Order: sequence, then C-alpha cells, then structure tokens
Amino acid sequence: MGIRVRGLIAGVVLAILFVTITFLSPNTSISRFRNAAAESDVEKNLHQLSEIVRTDGDTITPPETIVPDVQSQQTTENSQSETHSDSQTGNSQSHPQSETSAHPHPELHSNEVTYSHSSNEFRLLIGVMSPFWGSARRHIIRDAYNRFPKGLPVDVVFVQGNMTTEHQDNEEKVLATQRRVVSWENETYHDIMMVDCKENLVYGKTYEYFKKVGREFAGRYTHVMKTDDDSFVNIPALVEVLKANKDQEHFYWGTTWTQPDRQHEEMWGSGYILSMDLVEWISTSDIPPQNTWGFEDYQVCYWLIEGGLDDNFVVNRTAFAGYPWPWLGDYEYKQENEIRPFDRWTLVTHPLKEDFMWVDTAEYYLGLEW
Repeated sequence: MGIRVRGLIAGVVLAILFVTITFLSPNTSISRFRNAAAESDVEKNLHQLSEIVRTDGDTITPPETIVPDVQSQQTTENSQSETHSDSQTGNSQSHPQSETSAHPHPELHSNEVTYSHSSNEFRLLIGVMSPFWGSARRHIIRDAYNRFPKGLPVDVVFVQGNMTTEHQDNEEKVLATQRRVVSWENETYHDIMMVDCKENLVYGKTYEYFKKVGREFAGRYTHVMKTDDDSFVNIPALVEVLKANKDQEHFYWGTTWTQPDRQHEEMWGSGYILSMDLVEWISTSDIPPQNTWGFEDYQVCYWLIEGGLDDNFVVNRTAFAGYPWPWLGDYEYKQENEIRPFDRWTLVTHPLKEDFMWVDTAEYYLGLEW
C-alpha cells in the first residue's frame, strides 16, 4: 500500500512538472501561439496606422519653392526691411541670434547689396544638387565655404526636388514632411532652393533649376553654376577666372573629354557654368522641355547646339582634378582628368564620395591666402 501511495504521489509531481514546463517554456506550441497572437496585434496596429497615414490630413500640394534670402528681397525698401526685420531689430524670441543661425555668406544678403548688375559687375550663383536626405553633407559644405574670404560676389544654394516614396498612399505625408523640415532648415540657413520636380539625377532636375533661375533671378546674377555635393569648388580662384571672362556672351565653361574630336561636347556635371543669357534662353525656349530626361550635362550641351548657341564653349580641363588618393575612397570611379596633388588654381575637385575626402580637400584650399 505504501508503495502505491508513493507511486501515485510521484505521478502527480511529474504531471505538475509537465504542465509547468508546457506553459512556461518559450519553445512550446502554446508559447508560440501566444507570441503569434501578440505579433498579430502588432500587425493590426501597424495596419491601422497605415490606414491613418493614407487617410489623415488635407490634400498636400508639392512643397512650395523655398530659396535663399535673395528671393525674399524685393526692390522696395519696405519689403527689404520686412525680410530682415529680425536681424535689424534683434528680435530673439522668434529667431534667436547665434552663430548657427547665420547665413553661410551673410554679407551677400544684407540690405545694402544691389542685385541688378551693370556691365562692370559680376555675380555668381552656385547651385549644389543636394537631395533632401543629404543634410549631413550640406552642413559640411556650409561650414567650409563660410570660411572663405568674406565679400565674394557669390551665393551658394542647395537645390532639392520633391521626395518620392514606394508607397504612393503616403506621398502626401512624405511631401508634407519634407516641406516642414526644409522650412526649418531655411529658417536657419536660408539656402535651400526647391524645384518643382521629383528628386532625381536624370529626369529634369537641372532643367528645373535653370528654368527657375532664368525666370526669377536674371537681374541678380551674371553667371550660374551647376555642381554636385561630391564636388569641392575653389570659390575664390573661380571668381578670379570668371571675372576675366565676365563680359562674354554664350559663355559655357567646364571640362570635357580628353579626345581631340570630343571637345565640342558636354561639360561634365561635376561643375559647369553658363552666362545668364544662356540660362534665360533655357528658361524660355521650347527646346529644353522636349529633352529633359537622360544625363543632365549632355542634355544642356544638346540644348545649346540645337538652339545655335554653342559658339563659346570654354574647356578648362586643367581647372579640374580628382582626389589625390582615389584608392582611399571610390574605387570604381574612372578618373578622366589628371590626378595630381592639390593646386591653388584647381577650381573643382571631384568625386569626393566620402566625407573625409571632401574635408581633406577643403582643408587645403581653406589654408591658402586669398
């Protein structure tokens, strides 16, 4: 009898252990069922959130064009004073005064600057193609260019297109987010230029940039540059070179292929410059809108040839160089220009894919006396 009792007790204990292990073990089917139920709840929440994203909010139009202070400056003294009222009155409540809130070239955006130019004046607009998500590189570029000598007749803007998303139902929210963040960035730096097209490299962003500048800024600049955020521009030296050619019409400057029979082809997109008469023509002619897709530098060249404005191609190959140690960065990039150490009169260095490449280059040119 005692043996039977002990056996019964042992059986009960084993049953309790089995039940305990079954319910507590994360590897059991019951535990997996509970985890699956929890995952299902998460998926349900995400689904509900996605429904909110698709249905919430008013219709969002594409981000409005936001450009640097030069756009907001008008011809009347009243509008000028309104544009810069915070800096003049020292209103620290809405726009606290600090080093980080200064424009990278504040002296170029003061009320005393006159943007309508005469034949003896020169002013360059540099448009850096910079997508919305490239904010870290924009900060590096701003900080570097702000260390060049003050008073240069140059403005630098970062050109952005509209963000896209794989989920079309969220497009309005994505554009609204970009619009809000760009407005924040422009409240601090005043140097983002929005163009009305989807963010891209080969679907018309450069055309929209030139069209906007030609229609809205023709009286403020004599020359317009297109460059990328992986190019460093030696601005003081570039200004000297361009001043010597400031009165030339149909001026199309840059670098191109090394082959002798390819000298009348596109100036490479790492950095090229057009005189304002060409930019105005691009902004109004019927030819460019018909050919905006494809490699943008080739398209610009094609427009000028098609329009009969290709009589002043200025190839300045020695002004362009690659990073002196390209094996440290982009291994696959083909260097078409001469690879040489930094030089005072190298005007554009490209490609600088890694941040350390861009900073290395900047440190050399910022260390020169100008």
